[in-house]
Amino acid sequence: MIRFISIHKLRNATKQALCSLFISLLCFTFLGCEGQKTPQEQAIEGYMQGLFGGDLDKYLRYSSYGFALKSMGNSNLANLFVASESAQAAMLKGYKKVEILSIKQDDLTQTAPHTQSTQDSSPTMPTATALVRIHFGTAIVETELHLVNYEQDNWIINSELSLTDTIRSQLHD
Repeated sequence: MIRFISIHKLRNATKQALCSLFISLLCFTFLGCEGQKTPQEQAIEGYMQGLFGGDLDKYLRYSSYGFALKSMGNSNLANLFVASESAQAAMLKGYKKVEILSIKQDDLTQTAPHTQSTQDSSPTMPTATALVRIHFGTAIVETELHLVNYEQDNWIINSELSLTDTIRSQLHD
C-alpha cells in the first residue's frame, strides 16, 4: 500500500530541500544536454588548443598531420610545428577561443567520385567542412577547416593553419 504524504505536513526545511532537488534536476536535464559537444566540435576545439595553445597531445590526436607523424614515430616534428604556431599565437596575445560558425557534411559522391570504381572497394570516409572564427588577444582569424571521420565518431582536422600571414599583416598596419 502506497501512502502519499501531504505537502502541508512537511517541515519547511524539507520543502526547501525537495524544491532545491527538483530545480537542480531540471537544470541538469536541460543544461546538461545542451552542453554536449559533437565529435566534430570536439575535434575543432582540440585542434585549436593543440596548435595555438601548445598542447602537443591534442594536436597529435586531432590533426591529420600530427596523427600521421605520431604513427610514424616522429612526434618531435609535430612538436616543432606546435611550438612555432603557439609562439606566433603568443605574439597575438595568446589563443583565446574558437567560434564554430557552421559545420556542413560534405556530399560523398561529389567529394571523391574516383572511389566509385570497382577496383576500390574500401568505403569512403565521411568528410565535413567547418567555418570557424579563431579569437586571439589582438586578432580574429576566420578560416575554413576540412574534417575527416577516420573511425566511428572520431574526427580529425585535415587542414594546416599558420599564423604567419596574420602576423605579417598586423606588423604592416
